[in-house]
Amino acid sequence: MRKFLSSSFCLLAGMAGTYAGISGLETLGSANQLALSVLQEDWSPNEIKKLDRPGFSLTYPADWTVATQQEDFDADRLFTIEVANADSYITIKIFVPDADTDADDIMFSILTTLDGPMIETYSRDSFEQWGNFKGQGRHLKGKIAGFLPGGARIFVSTDGPKGILVTELYYSDDLDKAMPGFDLIRKSFVFKQ
Repeated sequence: MRKFLSSSFCLLAGMAGTYAGISGLETLGSANQLALSVLQEDWSPNEIKKLDRPGFSLTYPADWTVATQQEDFDADRLFTIEVANADSYITIKIFVPDADTDADDIMFSILTTLDGPMIETYSRDSFEQWGNFKGQGRHLKGKIAGFLPGGARIFVSTDGPKGILVTELYYSDDLDKAMPGFDLIRKSFVFKQ
């Protein structure tokens, strides 16, 4: 049941963010390399994998899985990384914002899809940074599908030549596994020139 709910949540989040035609952000160069080297000190080389694509790179826990079987999977623009032996995951959508792309509209669309229909939200917090990217984020905490404790962190940024939409969905039972990996991905994600 949790796998079905996770897949449904991912699909809804992806569909809600698609309407704006999203793709990318700016590389942060040496500052990010310093952050990555400091971050990787907490992880041994055999505990991490690098996803290195033409437009971006990120590091994630070696036992996690990139969900290539999803119908809308696109290794360069829309992908999900699943937490090992758990139902939590992170979905990243990269897009090229145009003059009509509005981060407020994207966030409103995502929240309309998730806040209430998918997550019975008890607590809502805002944040403005995901890794090295500035934008807008919402942290929804409550019950997924009305009965499984958990939440989601949603972030969107349309600054620069590339935009990014991130959904970190977690179940409370998975927190010890999910949060350190989400943090690794968040701190290591960079756009390439």
